[in-house]
Formats: sequence, C-alpha cells, structure tokens
Amino acid sequence: MRQFCVIISALLLAGVSLAGEINLLDPAWGWRSPNPGVKIEFSAAGLTVSGTLTSTGIVNRRPLNFSTRDFDLLAIKMKTSKEGMGELSWASDKTPFSFRNSYPFYLRRPGAYHTYYVNLAAYDRDRSKITLLLLFPFSGPGAAEIAELKLVKGSLYEKIFAGWQEFFGPNGREQDFFNFLVVRSPRLFGRTLNYYVNFFLALFLAVVVILRKRWDLSRVFLLTLLAAWAAVELNYLGENLAAVRRQARFLGKSLEEKRALVNPGDFYAFLKFADSQLPAGAAFDIRAAGLYNGRNANYYLYPKRFKAGAPYLLIYDVKPDQKTRRGYRPWQIFRPGAYILKS
Repeated sequence: MRQFCVIISALLLAGVSLAGEINLLDPAWGWRSPNPGVKIEFSAAGLTVSGTLTSTGIVNRRPLNFSTRDFDLLAIKMKTSKEGMGELSWASDKTPFSFRNSYPFYLRRPGAYHTYYVNLAAYDRDRSKITLLLLFPFSGPGAAEIAELKLVKGSLYEKIFAGWQEFFGPNGREQDFFNFLVVRSPRLFGRTLNYYVNFFLALFLAVVVILRKRWDLSRVFLLTLLAAWAAVELNYLGENLAAVRRQARFLGKSLEEKRALVNPGDFYAFLKFADSQLPAGAAFDIRAAGLYNGRNANYYLYPKRFKAGAPYLLIYDVKPDQKTRRGYRPWQIFRPGAYILKS
C-alpha cells in the first residue's frame, strides 16, 4: 500500500496524466488556416506554423467531439519566434466560436520550448462536446514550432500550473459576482478573481458577525481583506510589466520607425515608395496580403484617396487574377511581388 501511494504521489508531482491523452499533432485532424498566407508543415519534430504578413491561426477540419469530463486540459508545447500573447478559441455542438469561448495567454521567452496548459473544463460549464479548436500561437506574423498538442486528463500539478498561468495571464473582461458592469479582473479556473474574493469575504464577514460576542475576528478579517487586495494588485503589476515588455521595442524610435514596426514586413516602406511615386491627389486601388493592409494604406497615403478601379493599382505580395489586371500595365516596381500598375 505504501509503495502504491508513493507511485501515485510521484506521478502527480511529475505531472503525468493517468487517463490517457488525445494527440492532436496528426494531419488526420485536417489542420488548416483561415488565412491563405499561412504555411502549415508537419515533420518528425511536430507542426510548424508560419506567416510573414498575416496572423497564424490554425483550426481543425475534422471534428474532435470530446467531452471535458474525459479530457479537461489542452497541453501545448511550442517554441515561438516572438513574445506577446497566444490565444485559443473553441466551438462545440452547442455554441459557435465567440469571445466567451476564448482563452488568451502570455508567451514566454522566444526561441525556446515552453509548455502551456489551457483548463478547458473550467470554461466549458455546460459540458458540451467540443468540436473545433482555433489556435493562434501569437498575434500577427511570425513562426511557431509546436512539439506537443494534446488533450489530457490533467494531473494535480498540471491543474495548479494552469491556474498559475491563468491568474498571471491577460485579465478577462467579464462580469464579477455582484456587479452588473463588465470589469477587468484576473481569472482563476474560468472565473474572475472577484467572484472568489467577494464570495469568500461575504462568507467571512457573516462568520465575524455571528461569532462577534465570542471572538473578536475583526483584525483577522481586515488582514484577509488586505491579503486579497495584495493578490489582485500583484496580478495588475504583472500585467503592467508585461505591457511594458511588449512596448519596449518602441522606446527611442521615431514616428516613422514605429510605423514600420507595427506593419508587417516591408509594407510601410512600400507605402512610402508608393506615396513618392503617385501624383498629388491621385486615386489608387490596392490588392495586399494581410488582414488590415488595405485599410492601413488608406490611412498612410491620405490625402491620396482610395477608389475601386482607380488609375493606379498597388500590388503587395498577392497574385492578381487576369480580371483584376485587365486594363493595367506595369509602372513602378518596389521589389518582386510589390509594385504599382497604371491604367
């Protein structure tokens, strides 16, 4: 009996799952990206996801159809090319993709493998069958090497680690226990920290009032209240430090350098080139890879105006079809794949 207890304790401490797992790093699940510019490659090392211009989200085409009663944690072991935030969303047989079925998490140091745990059971309160997973390894363009992507019945260690990651992760925007307004709050096991704090303090206050004639617990209550406040402030401090790290690349940079950093690749340099070549007040049309590049061109090239079918057509890392090219001829070249056509 003693040996059995030792083995069980060792398994828990080592983070070993006792109920099996589902390996999601299999081409049979039909992983694809909603963005055509994203490359997905399987190898012996795992799955590589990369994109130079667009967000690198991947989603499975073959339904998973698993219950979080059987597999409550998603384990992701991956190496990313950048810091920032990753995000996981899911759809079920009862609910589509939505912000409520979403879990953002901070990425750790790039260039090295790290394991992230998502406590799906804490968010799937209606215990539906989860069918689809949409994973963004990070925001915007970049590359990620995913060595493990699996559903497990989490061990005690894994659930504690998932709670730690969640508490010190991005704050959620959810209603707390007593308020009607949406508030920013640390999250723990799928609920806002305010939910636990308000419930516990209300219960503790009731105990203080009931036992006030026998014991004076007012000092203990105030110390508990102070500890709860300190825990929340510690989370906010971590969130602010993470924001400073994300914005550090902009320190000491000029406005032009900052604009170049927030745009993918050399897109901003291409727009500067186009701005210098287009006549003053000219109208332009654009075909550009990337989710917001067309909208950004309207902003950066103002007062030159966007107009469908304009005399000048900007092409950035896309291959326009014959119908689009009809009536245009090559005019100015920024580089192969980025150029301006003129009617």
